[in-house]
Amino acid sequence: RAARAELVGARVGRAGATGLLGAMAASLPLTNTLAGRRAAARQQQREGTRQCMRGLVRGCAVVGGIVLCAALLAAALMALVNVASGGSARSVQSISSVRDLQEVLAEDTRVVAGMAERLFDTSLLGLPGATTSEEDGAVIAAKLHFVFSTDCRPFQHWQSVALIGSARLVGQRGHFTRIVSDCPDEAAKQRVLIINQPRDGLTTVFAPKLRDSYPQQNRPDGLTHWLQNADPPIQDDVILVVLDPDQMFMKPLTQIEALERPATLKHWSEDRTVAVPGKPVGQGYGIGGFAKYVSICEELWGKDSSEGCQAAVRREAEENEYMVRHYSVGAPYMMAAGDMGKLAPLWSTLTPLVHAREPSIMADMWAYSMAAAHLGLEHDRVENLAISDPLGVPRNARAGGSHKGSIEGWQWIDDAYLDESAPLGAQHPCRCHTPVHSTDPSAELPTLMHYCATYKIFHDGPDKPFTFGTSKYRMPDDRILDCAHPLLAEPWAPSPPGVDILAYNTADRWAKYMHPGFPHVDRMPREAFSACQVVLMWNMAFTDHKRTFCPDGFNANKTYYLMAL
Repeated sequence: RAARAELVGARVGRAGATGLLGAMAASLPLTNTLAGRRAAARQQQREGTRQCMRGLVRGCAVVGGIVLCAALLAAALMALVNVASGGSARSVQSISSVRDLQEVLAEDTRVVAGMAERLFDTSLLGLPGATTSEEDGAVIAAKLHFVFSTDCRPFQHWQSVALIGSARLVGQRGHFTRIVSDCPDEAAKQRVLIINQPRDGLTTVFAPKLRDSYPQQNRPDGLTHWLQNADPPIQDDVILVVLDPDQMFMKPLTQIEALERPATLKHWSEDRTVAVPGKPVGQGYGIGGFAKYVSICEELWGKDSSEGCQAAVRREAEENEYMVRHYSVGAPYMMAAGDMGKLAPLWSTLTPLVHAREPSIMADMWAYSMAAAHLGLEHDRVENLAISDPLGVPRNARAGGSHKGSIEGWQWIDDAYLDESAPLGAQHPCRCHTPVHSTDPSAELPTLMHYCATYKIFHDGPDKPFTFGTSKYRMPDDRILDCAHPLLAEPWAPSPPGVDILAYNTADRWAKYMHPGFPHVDRMPREAFSACQVVLMWNMAFTDHKRTFCPDGFNANKTYYLMAL
């Protein structure tokens, strides 16, 4: 019964079978120590069973039979005890070959599992939150320091809550520092301290507002202030991961080569995926080079062909894609603290100069790249650390192919989730009503969801048309975290009975959004995925926050629309 129950779980939720496959391959060298491999193997077994339990709950929610659900859950609990006590997953014995298991993985049950997380709280079973071994977790916690800058407005406080909530969801290790600028009074400072703690802690640092400029100026100014005044000082070899506040974790970041490699996407195979002193790593962005601003470098450092900023522009003329490879990058930036201590003051100086030439929201990104070039800090570029722009490149663009644009981590989403017949099509967040995420750093997923864009879902039914959209700029900034304020309406909430919210493929509704040469059929699936993913992750983070800071209860109704229908 336990074996059959686990197999049902695997069929209902592919992630369960993936976990079992991980248990079968538990001897793979995920870490460099025997103890680490054994710990990882035990964790993979537990994770496989946990995912099977989720699958069973999803199946029960669909079947609705109380007796059947009770029998299945009891059987699976027996299997859980077996695995937790060190025994092997019995369902593995009922599968004669990996090929059989692959057939199970490919089976598409079209199960909608919207109540899984609420019906079954895996924390009750005492399962650990992260799939890295204790040894690796300790290394990550000591090695990585996440930092992000915000101002004091509610607009960036709820984003901070969402960022930290997602880190808690995936079990991210490493300390976090939030640098807050421009707080008008002590009451405002106290409000930004109302936030949960990630696994290894969160420190909030208040930085003075040094100048009136555009909002992104707070990042280089805040980093400079923090690094120059940190007590105790940040050690030079600690790897700083500089995030944007409007990013959320879909899986943990480790900066351990063996754990990062399986899901790495990069155009240049020889580039590193792990930052070290003198060699930073960044997510690829489509900002291009900074040749149009080279005169700023000439004014600051004089006309000198050996100066790093000017040398990079010259080398771009000689070596095609040199700046695209090494300086067309953005958050997350990963750089040794010693290097960032030198770069941040230059970044702070260059940002208003670039912004004065071109008042673009990306001025600080070009300024960062110019400061890095001046110091000779060539970045290795990876693509899998974030997704944000559905229009980035067509779905057939691949890392390492002829297209060297910013493909982001869409390759992992395009192939696995977007089409209903895809291997994980049933786990699309618009179908299963659960955000795509993992506690496994090796999972083939983007690391971060960067919700800097507006996402929309259209449905063109003749009798039941509707539009659902989401944007951070539509959030009720000063109310969304209030205990009495409802959570966000989720994308299927406005859908009339019998209407599939993903049946949006009517070309005329999308004509005005089409990019020249970019078919609407490429944009639509990504945009729908993003809309569902972001709203679900926001609601999970806001719920996590309110459970902590609303002792008398909170409004859990999901009725607030960011965009009117």
